[in-house]
Amino acid sequence: LTVTMGKPRWRTSNDQLDCAGVYTLLPMEDTCIWPVWEHSRGDRYIYCGTTGAWYVGGKDAREKNFDCASGDFKHTGKGGILPHKLSDSWERAGGGSTWTPDVHISVSADGKRTTDASS
Repeated sequence: LTVTMGKPRWRTSNDQLDCAGVYTLLPMEDTCIWPVWEHSRGDRYIYCGTTGAWYVGGKDAREKNFDCASGDFKHTGKGGILPHKLSDSWERAGGGSTWTPDVHISVSADGKRTTDASS
């Protein structure tokens, strides 16, 4: 999968910028129930959290064997839909426990930026 970001119109953290890139599916025995993708640098992951939402998170999520619900980006899509097939906007983490929808975040299987990942 590929995570891309258009030119952000917000002040973003380096952690959020570091989420962009190519992710490779991990072997299922290394993960929990849902598939997990690892960034080519090995420091970011796309995973399904304990809330049922998809997250783009860091090493802290890996250390918890993805038994958590945290990250720089999340999508509260419908259960059973893989992250590159979700429609609607991903959200970026704000201060505290706030999340802000952001149409500039895209997760795709082909590396093409799209605002509707279901197409």
